[in-house]
Amino acid sequence: MCLCSRRQFLTGALGLATASQLGAGLSPAHAQADLPRYCALMGYNIGTAQMMSSSGDARLDRALIAELRRIVDIIPVGPGFKYIRDDSPNAFATTATHVPGTQGTVLLGVNLIRTEMGSSEYGGVAVAGIAAHECAHIFQFFSPYVKRLGGSTAKYVELHADLLAGYYMGRRRQFSSDRIAVFARSIFNKGDYNYNDRNHHGTPEQRFEAMKRGYEIGSQNTAFQAAAEDGANFVRRL
Repeated sequence: MCLCSRRQFLTGALGLATASQLGAGLSPAHAQADLPRYCALMGYNIGTAQMMSSSGDARLDRALIAELRRIVDIIPVGPGFKYIRDDSPNAFATTATHVPGTQGTVLLGVNLIRTEMGSSEYGGVAVAGIAAHECAHIFQFFSPYVKRLGGSTAKYVELHADLLAGYYMGRRRQFSSDRIAVFARSIFNKGDYNYNDRNHHGTPEQRFEAMKRGYEIGSQNTAFQAAAEDGANFVRRL
């Protein structure tokens, strides 16, 4: 899957829910400290041999391309997109450009996509949210936010990306609250309690609260730059 710059994107899908509906069914019992990391600042040392332009499923490719087009219409970035072979479900954002005419690259693991798609009737919504999270990292990398939110762990950068993914959800109007709640549960379950690990992404509760705040801001049609600034201040208080 090789998508070019933002100008070449057209359409996709996501939806609407109240903050209380998003929280339905979540509890710390769902989280596990040893869950795999679903994102990494600047990506890992992934070779081009691991990258693919297709998942092998043409329908999935078309649906994901449509979703990615919508994401970059809302999050002002122009990355390239590639699939990767991921033994453990994963996705990355990197400043490296692997698609000519783009800036940075979002790498989505085929195993991750299949895991999320198989987890629920609306697993595609979680995939969309993860893609938006990675696009948020691209925005951070090429703006002052990656330094402003930096620290001994990745926590604030990751929570800010969660918030911007929620913002994307809030800007979409097509899907019902039960579909949006799938992403809420997915992001909650990927939290961790490894406070001293440099890859710490935030606790399940913090990740959910960041996403919910972003959703609320997006639902109000707040301009993206204002949402990014509000989000940076909000996650610092979590």
